[in-house]
Amino acid sequence: MNFKKIISAVLAVCLVGTICTNFKNTSDFPIIANAEETEEEYTQVTEGIFKFDVYNDYAAVSGCDTNAEGEITIPAEINGVPVKYIFDEAFKDCKGLTSVNVPDSIEAIGYAFWYCTSLTSINIPDSVVFLGDAFFGCSSLTSINIPKNITRIVAGTFDGCSSLTSVDIPDNVTFIGMYTFHGCNSLEKVTVFNPDCEFDVDVLTDYDGIIYGYENSTAQAYAEKYGYKFESLGIYEEQKELPVGDINDDNTIDSSDASDVLAIYSELSTKGKSEKFTAQQIKAADVNGDKQANSTDASTILQYYALSSTSGTETFEEFLERTLNNK
Repeated sequence: MNFKKIISAVLAVCLVGTICTNFKNTSDFPIIANAEETEEEYTQVTEGIFKFDVYNDYAAVSGCDTNAEGEITIPAEINGVPVKYIFDEAFKDCKGLTSVNVPDSIEAIGYAFWYCTSLTSINIPDSVVFLGDAFFGCSSLTSINIPKNITRIVAGTFDGCSSLTSVDIPDNVTFIGMYTFHGCNSLEKVTVFNPDCEFDVDVLTDYDGIIYGYENSTAQAYAEKYGYKFESLGIYEEQKELPVGDINDDNTIDSSDASDVLAIYSELSTKGKSEKFTAQQIKAADVNGDKQANSTDASTILQYYALSSTSGTETFEEFLERTLNNK
């Protein structure tokens, strides 16, 4: 078995979100397996409180002095090679650690911080594409950030993090595993920004807080299914229908909307697509319903703007119905 080839393959697939499946333990995931289980040659190096497994062109944190205390910073480089991984159990039972700074050289973290009971904060850089159930029993952890390249939160990731009060799950996350927030007794707020995020069973247990998500989202469906409180973040922006003619969504039909229509027309005419405007804006620009956004639509908006700026009391919908029916 070539450990480096396995790592490269798993990372590549993980980036497209097809292999990071739901599992409680990460020992079966080769990206953070113990180096002794591989055939690739490595050297064990101790530097300060850290232990590293150093390979030809990368290194992994494999252990830490369990007597370490306070804030620590993991080196980005050791023996001239980047530190890319934090292996399973690397910081297990380091009960004196309070804060960990993770360098942006790190790409994957295993179940590395179990029972770090004094750990209150850790920064996880966006370079991380895989996060195992890393924080089991971290009872003092008060906040957590989920990197933008994480697509799946595996089962039990924050199990027993009884001091967490709120968690934001960004829209890059497509799956939340079983028991992710089991034993998070202080948790009051979970905000899910992906309206299509998949929830496994028992993501939350004995939860008295509020789930925040978009209307008609999977977060809302999950909350309603299990009887949790839900509060809406509104309509997901990509799904939001704009009023016809109000291209800039400012609740007013005026010359700026006409200008936007002409800009859309120009882009579609020259490039065949719009790089500046969304599909919803292009749809709102087609005020006469002929499946095109062009100068005729802009002219119609300007006519209405002139009327409404003087003494007109018609709504834009009423104006369209009257003028289009008279043509």
